Amino acid sequence: MTNFCHTSDGLAAIKAFSPLKSVPPPAILLPPIFNSARLKTAMAKKHEHAILYDGRCTLCTSSKRFVEAIDWRQKFSWVNFFDQAYMDHIHCISSEELDDGMAVITTEGKIHHGYGAWRFILLHCPLTFLSALCLYLPPLPWLGAVLYNLIARNRKRWFKQQEACDLPVATQLPFEQLPCYGGIEKANHLAQR
Repeated sequence: MTNFCHTSDGLAAIKAFSPLKSVPPPAILLPPIFNSARLKTAMAKKHEHAILYDGRCTLCTSSKRFVEAIDWRQKFSWVNFFDQAYMDHIHCISSEELDDGMAVITTEGKIHHGYGAWRFILLHCPLTFLSALCLYLPPLPWLGAVLYNLIARNRKRWFKQQEACDLPVATQLPFEQLPCYGGIEKANHLAQR
């Protein structure tokens, strides 16, 4: 009996009878939407929406870090509403409204405030999308708004205030160079009507 393992002919014989050689690699079939130009264009759009938040509040800055971690598609730009360089340009929402809670200004210029802003944010993050759908079921909109307003009203008592904002001045862009500039300008224009 010949031992084929130690000869070059034996190695060729083993390769010829190997079942791995005849099986093609599995094809990955994706729905047509994943190969479309529309999806690639949508994925290229980054920082479409502006989130206006209190940069001195530890709860707000912690929330910012949380959303930045789950915002895989980078849809949101963060604007500290205590930064006068930015807020001098935003006329669509008052500083009193912003002090009552965070706000989101969409690319279309629509403003979501408080609990509605959180629903919008969570709905646009892939990791929290399904759970965010539940936030629209009754009675959660009413309960969520009450709970959000309670926390927002008492956040300065319950959470320590920071002396300065969490974003160093050297890294801030001029207002006109913010990626979310177009949506804010649309909201300002709609508010003037």
